[in-house]
Amino acid sequence: ADKLSVCKVNDGKEIHQVICGAPNVEAGQKIVFAPLGVVIPGTGEKLKKAKIRGVESFGMICSEMELGLGKDHTGIVVLDNNAPVGMPINEYLGLNDFVLEIGITPNRPDALSHIGIARELSAITKKKFVFPKIDFDENEERIEKYLKVEIENETDCPRYCARMVRNVKVKESPQWLKNYLTNVGIRPINNIVDVSNFVMLELGQPLHTFDARLVEGGKIIVKNAKDNEKFVTLDGKERILDSSMLMICDAVKKIAIAGVMGGLNSEISENTKDVIIESAYFNPKSIRRTSKKLGLSTESSYRFERGVDYKNTLIAANRAAQLIADLAGGEIVGGYIDENPIKFEDVEVELRVSRTNKILGIELNRDEIADILQRLGIQVQKSNGDVLICTIPSFRPDLTREIDLIEEVARIYGYDKIPGDSRINFEISIDKIQQRLEDKVREILTGYGLYEVMNNTLLSEDEANFDNLKSVKILNPISQELSNLRPSLIPGLLKTVALNHRFSEYDLQLYEIGRVMIAKKENVGGVDDYVELERLGICLTGKLVDKNWKENAINSDIFYLKGIVEALLEKLLLDNVNFTSYYASENEFYSVEIKIFIGKTYIGSLYKMTESYLKKFDIEKPVFVAELDLGLLRSLPKSTVVFKKLSNYPKVDRDISFFVDNEVPYEKIEKVIWNSADKLLINVYLFDLYFDPKKSDKKSLAIRLEFQSYEKTLTAEEVEARVNKITSALEKEFNVQLRKLN
Repeated sequence: ADKLSVCKVNDGKEIHQVICGAPNVEAGQKIVFAPLGVVIPGTGEKLKKAKIRGVESFGMICSEMELGLGKDHTGIVVLDNNAPVGMPINEYLGLNDFVLEIGITPNRPDALSHIGIARELSAITKKKFVFPKIDFDENEERIEKYLKVEIENETDCPRYCARMVRNVKVKESPQWLKNYLTNVGIRPINNIVDVSNFVMLELGQPLHTFDARLVEGGKIIVKNAKDNEKFVTLDGKERILDSSMLMICDAVKKIAIAGVMGGLNSEISENTKDVIIESAYFNPKSIRRTSKKLGLSTESSYRFERGVDYKNTLIAANRAAQLIADLAGGEIVGGYIDENPIKFEDVEVELRVSRTNKILGIELNRDEIADILQRLGIQVQKSNGDVLICTIPSFRPDLTREIDLIEEVARIYGYDKIPGDSRINFEISIDKIQQRLEDKVREILTGYGLYEVMNNTLLSEDEANFDNLKSVKILNPISQELSNLRPSLIPGLLKTVALNHRFSEYDLQLYEIGRVMIAKKENVGGVDDYVELERLGICLTGKLVDKNWKENAINSDIFYLKGIVEALLEKLLLDNVNFTSYYASENEFYSVEIKIFIGKTYIGSLYKMTESYLKKFDIEKPVFVAELDLGLLRSLPKSTVVFKKLSNYPKVDRDISFFVDNEVPYEKIEKVIWNSADKLLINVYLFDLYFDPKKSDKKSLAIRLEFQSYEKTLTAEEVEARVNKITSALEKEFNVQLRKLN
């Protein structure tokens, strides 16, 4: 600061010298003082003694930003003259409050409000539920003099209510309202906007307020945008619209994206005198679609896309009008607008008392069940028989079936009060048999050091596009990111890899057991149009072994993955495993595929994913993936484990090395070796692969042969005879060129 003040601050106990650069500091003010050692909320820094221009400072006089109460740091916070000296600021401002964070499931939009939670607590505790009192005076004018509402798209906006308050004074909200909003994570703006946010949190009905002076023609029109139209929202960003998006317009221009965000061209400002309050019911599908297309999610859209209470719209508008008149002065214009072209009908559901008791395993009478439901706001008509006729409240759109009501009875009655059954029914089912294989696979792979993951079965349409597999689309997806059932486990595994990479976890060995759904045709009409399959996915990336003093790091590769699959199949007692590989240079998903067969049955593949495909997931390191058909593995015949005693005689090793054409796969070479040998050959493995630059079409293989007898020690001549027979077979079959080993 250009000008500094040396202040003497009395905290009620002693006098502190503080250097302050705020332009609004004056003698005699009541201010917020932070002594040495305090952590400043707005910066997180611990306050220390400072020397400024040669003068020592023993604390800080705080601004709104430093207190974490707002963004203003141009001056210090000045309190009322009656503020008691020495009182903690939290206590003075009423900030000693508790904030409960509640996880709300998508089917309970009514709980996205304080009234909704209060209603639930009332039902559980049997305490009286009290709705906020709404009472105000209106002037003698009529709202129709200033405003008219037209709804062109009645499907997406079946109800639109409006109220008007004139001659308001836009200013900072009182401290209680700012505290309320700050505690729940909403930034206070001004008394008009803050009231609309308060009512949304209180009643669960999103509102929007317009500066009536900026609503041209005294008219509000609810209609769809046109393709490629541009609109600047309250956050100052230009949005590109399309014809599926519902808009709020005046006689000349668009002034809000319905249910999502208002426009900069009609926002409340210090110059606003007359306010229009919008309270509407918008089709959840329309709001969800618009929000996802624009990539714009707000507190309003979050509630609208889950479904608000259509009977609450006018109540919320009245509540907002009452609070604006109280906090901003002005007068409420007489009457209201309630355009309601599509009438909502109450939903009735029949509930059988006997069915409720049978499902829950308890004995409640009709009156007890009716009492529980009525505490939840459900109107109950008792018939002479076993049936209760239940009228569902408009704030509970999730209650549509008898079983939904039975669940509500159980929830409020208390799951802990429902007695358990001491009898145990034991039965070996098909599901148990299927589970055995899955448990065995988990045991083996976990033993190899892999971690199991469980990914969402829903993907975006782009993510579900893997290897030209047809995915099944969801008719009413909760979002565009979860619109398709997965046709493969691989995209989900890659998403898990990407998530871990964002947290700098690059060395991963993962597996997943799950179901995939593959469509048989483009347009799926029912369950007969797709197939559900059990799959096993294995994914490796990064280092298998870190570098240490003794050896270098070992990185993941497709051969290590192949070894895991081979070992797994061997432990599952599956014989006759063959691998066939090729380089898929034209494939956008993987550059190498190794197909796995048991006999002639294809059971899955190993893949090295392409860099371009991995970039879609923001993955920069190589990834190797296997996907196997668990259903086929379960159905294939298993070999029998036979005990074989150890030989009393030593093994004899012989190494052979030869050049062979590059295109000859090792599997065929090993098969010829086994076919040309007798029972004394007990093991064959490749220990070296070399490409001679002088022989570009050839590769050199070094193979170790192990011989052993159960009857005697083998002589050198006996072993050499068998080695010669094997090499002769290789020369005949593949025209190999033997090399001498040192």
